[in-house]
Amino acid sequence: MNATLRRWLLYPSIVMAGSAVGWSLTSARLLGLGYDVHVHALVFALALLFYNRDRLADSSEPDDQLNMAERAQWVVAHRRALRLLVGAAAAASALL
Repeated sequence: MNATLRRWLLYPSIVMAGSAVGWSLTSARLLGLGYDVHVHALVFALALLFYNRDRLADSSEPDDQLNMAERAQWVVAHRRALRLLVGAAAAASALL
């Protein structure tokens, strides 16, 4: 996989948000609940919102700079795009 694509999937937590949707789908199935696309879209949007908001807040922390230097530098370099992603996720969450 291309390194740029891998970073865009991992660092803004897109894979994590997809995983959260997988867990919500599994939970709904195990509980015998119907499939509601709005609920799962909300799970995806909220996961993106909270993970990226936290990532933006922590990217300048010394421990992030030390332990996850590549990710912290990537976040700083893509701060504007991540803020837009957080805003879009917040708007989607409000609409859902």
